[in-house]
Amino acid sequence: MTSSSNENIHQKIRYEFPYDVKKLTEISIPVDKNIKLAATIWMPQNKNVQLINEETFATILEYIPYRKADWTLGIFDDEYSEQELSDGLKILDWIQNQTWSNGKTIIYGKSWAGFNGLQIGYLQPKNLSGIISAYSTDDRYNNDIHYYGGCLAAQEALSWSTQMLIWLSVPPHPLYQGGIDKDFDLFNIWKERLHNLMPLDFYWIKHQNRNEYWRHGSVCEDYSKILCPVLLIGGFADLYNSSIFRLMNKLKCEKRSILGPWGHQWPDDAYPGPKIGFLQEIVQWLDYHIKKINDDYKNKESFSIFKLKPNIDELHSTLKERKGNWIHFNSLPFYPNEHFQRNHLLIDKNQEVNQKTIKYYLSFQSLTTEIISNDSLPKKISFLS
Repeated sequence: MTSSSNENIHQKIRYEFPYDVKKLTEISIPVDKNIKLAATIWMPQNKNVQLINEETFATILEYIPYRKADWTLGIFDDEYSEQELSDGLKILDWIQNQTWSNGKTIIYGKSWAGFNGLQIGYLQPKNLSGIISAYSTDDRYNNDIHYYGGCLAAQEALSWSTQMLIWLSVPPHPLYQGGIDKDFDLFNIWKERLHNLMPLDFYWIKHQNRNEYWRHGSVCEDYSKILCPVLLIGGFADLYNSSIFRLMNKLKCEKRSILGPWGHQWPDDAYPGPKIGFLQEIVQWLDYHIKKINDDYKNKESFSIFKLKPNIDELHSTLKERKGNWIHFNSLPFYPNEHFQRNHLLIDKNQEVNQKTIKYYLSFQSLTTEIISNDSLPKKISFLS
C-alpha cells in the first residue's frame, strides 16, 4: 500500500474541446413490436463541418428507468427485470448499427444505472466495451436496500418503494412523451399504468430468503462473467460502499475503483467533500481502455481510497468536507469463502463446502452458529435505540 497527496486524484480543468455538441431530444429506439424507448443523444459536431459525416464515435450509454425529461415512467414490472436487461442488450445492438457508432459502447451511471451496467456486463454482450458503475452492488439480497442478510431494511425499503410508487403514478407529460407516438391517447396510457401499478415492496416481501429472485441480477453469482474493463465509484457516506471491496477482489477483468467520502452523488458535486476532478478521471480511463492511448494510465494503482481521519465532531450529514488523505494501492485481503457463507453454507476445517444449511442462534450482541448457554448471557441488558 502506498499513500500520496491529493494531487494524484485531482486533475487540471480543461476549457477548450475539439468538438461542439448538438443535443437531439426526440429519439426513439425500437426494442420490440410497437415498443420504443425514449432517448436523448448528445452528438459531437466537428468544428470543421465537412468532416463530421466521415467520423464515428464510441458511445457512452446511461440506461435508467426514469423518463428522460420529466421523471415519470411507463408500465413497470420490477427492478432489474428480465425485460429491462433484454431491452438493454437491444439498445447496444441499435447503437452498433448507427452510422455514427464505431461499435464501442460504455455503460455509465450511478445507482440504478450503475446496477444496469454490471448486470448487462454479466450477460457478456460482445458490443459492450466498458462499464463505469457508481454506487451499485454485486449482491441484490445481502447488499441492497431491501434485505441485509435476511433483515428487511424498514427505512430504506419502505421509503424507496414509496418514492417509486409516487413517480410511477404521475401521468405522461404531453411535451416529453419520448417512445410514444404523438397521436396516442395519453389519458388512457396513464389509466393503464395505474391499473397495473404495484408497490415494489409487494414483490420484495414475497422473497424473504435468498432465492432465484435475488440471484437474478446479482453478479456475485459468478464474477468471472464480466469481461470488459470496469471503473467503480463509491462513497463512505453512501449505502453502497462494501461492494467495491468484493468486486475489486473477485472481478477477473481489468478494473479500477475510487472510494471517497461522498454520499450518493457524482464525486465532482458530492458532499461531504473533498470533491475530485471526476470527469477528468473518466476521460483518462476512456482514453486508455477505449481509445487505446494514454499508456501512463496503466501505471495508476487500481484502488484509490480517501482515508478518513477519525473525528467525532465530523459525524453528521451536513458536513461539507471530511478530513483525511488519499491512499492508493493494488491489492486487498482475499476472503475465498465469502460467497458460500452468503448462501448460508458452512466451510469446514479443510476449507471444503458443507452443503448442510447453517443454523444461527441468538446470543448476546450477535448471531452464532453454536448454541449458547443461558448461564453465559447477561441477566439484564440496557438498550438505547
